[in-house]
Amino acid sequence: MAPGVSYFINDPDGGFFIQGAYQIRKASEYPQIDFLSSYGPLSFLLRVFSQTVIGDNLWAEVALVTIFFGISFYLLYTCFFKISNNRLLSFVCLIAALVCFPRYYKFFVVLVPALIYITASKYAESPRVVTAFAMGATVGVAFLFRHDYGAYSLLVALVVLFFSCHEKLSLRNAISSSFVGCFLVVLP
Repeated sequence: MAPGVSYFINDPDGGFFIQGAYQIRKASEYPQIDFLSSYGPLSFLLRVFSQTVIGDNLWAEVALVTIFFGISFYLLYTCFFKISNNRLLSFVCLIAALVCFPRYYKFFVVLVPALIYITASKYAESPRVVTAFAMGATVGVAFLFRHDYGAYSLLVALVVLFFSCHEKLSLRNAISSSFVGCFLVVLP
């Protein structure tokens, strides 16, 4: 069930995202934020897309958040299953995660860690240039949502790269591939 209008108006960050997206669409200018603001451009640009497709109303935000939370919790279930190899335990863990539901507008709180875990575990299973590139791209996406998420994801990626390199792929090539993936996502 979607929250009422007052939820988005009373919460400063949720309203900030909606208003920032509206400002980008109508005035073609990025919202003014201070140096300490932790939200990156992807936090706004996904909402711009949503408002463009659905319209300038709260349904655009509700649709965007519902879709991304669905994707995020599916990826989280996949992570739980990959760790436990038990569907029932994975489902119980997912229910526990749903009980700890974050703020409605912060779907990336679930999405980013699930994505970095999936790409890092793919790289650990098969250290290749493609999987290193994908992990780097995920770090770039994390950085575009929030710079601190990007920093945490980068630390995870570096640890995985360092401990998962084999003779098939040198550490230098793996880090280079990850850097290129991250750079190509963040560059535009």
